[in-house]
Amino acid sequence: MVLLLNDICGLSQRDIEYVLDPLSKPFADLLQEGRSFIKQKRAERKALIVEDEPLIAADLKDVLENMGVKVVGLARTAEQGAREAIKTAPDIVLADYNLDGQKTGVDAVVAFQDQHSCPVIFITGYPDDVLRGEDVEPDFVIVKPYRPEAVQAAVAHCLDTARFSTIDADSANGDL
Repeated sequence: MVLLLNDICGLSQRDIEYVLDPLSKPFADLLQEGRSFIKQKRAERKALIVEDEPLIAADLKDVLENMGVKVVGLARTAEQGAREAIKTAPDIVLADYNLDGQKTGVDAVVAFQDQHSCPVIFITGYPDDVLRGEDVEPDFVIVKPYRPEAVQAAVAHCLDTARFSTIDADSANGDL
């Protein structure tokens, strides 16, 4: 939690301590635990990167591979991204909003989400366009320019947190 609040939300130590129980572990200990958690290798986890800027795609690939995540595909367009997601069945997708061609990263996710469900992180300079909530609800939206630590925290959270569908939630509540 501390890692997400610090690295993704950008909250200060003081703000995080205010949010969390003051009787919990010291901030520095919690942050160190989070950093250690990120460094754990996630062997056999697969990722797809949908990004049209080669340098950004290469940087994201390095970030993922340093976490032990295997990058099973790099796509520059929405169409390529959808095809790769269906073909490789990644455990997570990192996508840009603006891509080569007429379609967006949201279009790519919409095209594969019925056949393959996995966490999606948008890394984009256009967060408002992603967050309209019309077609897809991403697990995280990270604004460019991004910090590698933010990407690592979001990826670790997505890969290490159990996901369940609305149907699962309804059945857990007895509402089926």
